[in-house]
Amino acid sequence: MAEHDWKPDEPQLKRFYESKKNELYQAPEAVKVRQISISFLEADVHADERRKAQAKRKIEAAAANISNGMAFEQAAKEIGPDVQVAEQSYPLDGFRHNAKSPVAQAASMLQAGEISGIIEENGRFYLIQRLENVKAGSRYLSFEAVKDQVFKDYIDDRYAGYVRQRIADAQVVVNERLYKTFRM
Repeated sequence: MAEHDWKPDEPQLKRFYESKKNELYQAPEAVKVRQISISFLEADVHADERRKAQAKRKIEAAAANISNGMAFEQAAKEIGPDVQVAEQSYPLDGFRHNAKSPVAQAASMLQAGEISGIIEENGRFYLIQRLENVKAGSRYLSFEAVKDQVFKDYIDDRYAGYVRQRIADAQVVVNERLYKTFRM
């Protein structure tokens, strides 16, 4: 049916998204963190123990500076240009995602403002600070992020409406002669 007369244009999809976002497109519970990370992999994805130890010393220095009261961003600047500082959100509704990510697991266990220990994941060392907990339903997934799902939901909604209309329009005719001969 999506290939025929029910193919919506973008304005129709946006109207559908707006009308259904409270029930279908609320963002799940998530935790927002600030993180410092430093890679110990070379460009050819080769990790040697010397480089790994050097990266670990740098992240340990940042952790020590932060525990002594230094601001997160300043501690990152102090350890050099090869460090990354970013804010990241991790969904708390996806056990599979979090089970595979030590950083996401640590983020879910921290309290607001609390700072993690050093975490190793995918060739990087991380230090994270939990900023806030985003409650389920307190915000919406963006239209662009869920556009494909909105399309599918639109088609499903149109089809359900079509079936309801066909049932409402149906004329039920009972064949009295056959009905009387039917036995249970």
